[in-house]
Amino acid sequence: MRLTRTITILMLLAVFVLGTCAYAETDQPTASEKAVKSDKPEKMRGHPMMDGKRGDKFIERLTDQLKLTEKQQTSIRDIVAAHHAKTMQLRMDTTITQKALIQHERELLKKLNSEIGAILTPEQKEQFDKMHKEMRDSMGERKEMRDEKKEMKREMKEEQKELKEEKHDGHKSGN
Repeated sequence: MRLTRTITILMLLAVFVLGTCAYAETDQPTASEKAVKSDKPEKMRGHPMMDGKRGDKFIERLTDQLKLTEKQQTSIRDIVAAHHAKTMQLRMDTTITQKALIQHERELLKKLNSEIGAILTPEQKEQFDKMHKEMRDSMGERKEMRDEKKEMKREMKEEQKELKEEKHDGHKSGN
């Protein structure tokens, strides 16, 4: 039973390692190459959330799902642009801790959602809240998967350590 579990875990680890190696060879730009291409400081933390294409896609998705008017689209575009500027300014501040950065970004995101909600009709607001909940649920599921993966790695390390100890003890008793 223990051997089967160990083999299964080792096979999963092998798949993970091979997948990582395959991904690494796909000509992905390094962090410094991304910083050079985007003219953004390499020290800047986080990822751009509502800038450029992502911001446009966010507004397109809202427009499609909430049936936004032209006026609402313009207002949301302005709100998103202001949010993006504040977020980037915050991320470039290297004097604050990562924990404080996360807290400030959460506050900014709450404010963004509140400002967007204020210009929506009651029906649109209800749909917007539903979309937001679905996104949070999806993020929670991904976090659970990451946590499970970490636990598997921890268990594998423990089992590898046990196997080494058993092998080491076997050599001692054999001598």
